Amino acid sequence: MKYRDGNLFLDEKEVELLSLTFLSDVEASYPASEFIHGLSEVQAGAKTHIQEIAHQQTPERRRSLQIDILKQLISTCEEFKDRGYAAAQATGCSIQLH
Repeated sequence: MKYRDGNLFLDEKEVELLSLTFLSDVEASYPASEFIHGLSEVQAGAKTHIQEIAHQQTPERRRSLQIDILKQLISTCEEFKDRGYAAAQATGCSIQLH
C-alpha cells in the first residue's frame, strides 16, 4: 500500500484480498480518510453482529463459526487500517479522519 496526496493506493494482492473479504469488487485507490473510516464502520458492524449472534438460539457450532468469521473480518480490517497509517507515516504524513 502506498500513500500519496491524501490517497491510499493498494497493490494487486491487497485489492484481491479485500475483494475476497468483502465479496465485491474493490478499487485500487481511495481517499485515505474514507478508506480508514469505511474499515472502521465494517469493524463496528461486525462487533455488533457478534453480540447479536451470541444471544441467538442457533446451535453452538453454527454460532461459533459465524463469530470466528466475523472476528477474522475485524482482524483483516485492522490490518489494512494499520497498513494505511504506516503508508502515510512512511511519507511523513498522517491520516486525519473527518
